[in-house]
Amino acid sequence: MSDMPLPTRWDREHYQQLINWLQGQADDGYRQFHQKILADADTPLLGVRAPVLQAAARQIAAGDWRGFVDCSADGTQEETVLCGLVLGRATAKELDDTARQYIEAYIPRIHNWAQCDSFCSHCKGLKKDLDYTLALCARLADQPDPWQVRVAVVLCMTYLLADSHRSRALALCAQIHREHYYVQMALAWFYATAYLYDPDYVVELLQGGALDDLTHQKTISKLCDSFRVSSDDKQMLRTLRRKKK
Repeated sequence: MSDMPLPTRWDREHYQQLINWLQGQADDGYRQFHQKILADADTPLLGVRAPVLQAAARQIAAGDWRGFVDCSADGTQEETVLCGLVLGRATAKELDDTARQYIEAYIPRIHNWAQCDSFCSHCKGLKKDLDYTLALCARLADQPDPWQVRVAVVLCMTYLLADSHRSRALALCAQIHREHYYVQMALAWFYATAYLYDPDYVVELLQGGALDDLTHQKTISKLCDSFRVSSDDKQMLRTLRRKKK
């Protein structure tokens, strides 16, 4: 973002200048590729690559990040993702009440898998208070909006599985039952990751038939594709696949 000086304070005029700058960074070939995998026809996509957004976020987070977030909008995929990246960097320094408020106000703006996963993976300040993160996930998991439920699952996977909160994260996700493709795929990702920490729990879950067909089958597929699962375990897991009806 070296060719666009950052303002000391953000307002609507400066924010529009940022949008104009983003449009100038667009790559049409990348836009067409990303549009296919994003599967979100309702969200305009410029085609700005992730490293460009990350570099912009790094600079914005070092300045008047609150002013930026207050001005930010969801006119394009890049705007929403950039706001999440800024929040992730800015709140990593301190997870105070203000940071929590901004995080919780942003999450309802998420409406596709890329926005969700980018935000969750970069919001590393949530590691500073795992009790809060677990409580946040519990609230999100109970929301009618499936994208907020996906955020809950991905946050549990990203920050809670490797910690003493693992058992509560497992219990929380086991209570989630949504017939929404991207929630089910997130749960499969979660269980495939959980297997690396507690394989007995995941095998018992698969054997018990507690998961819907899509989550069950995708969990096994992800595990069989993993380089971190042994050949013997993969052979055992394949026997747990459900037969097509």
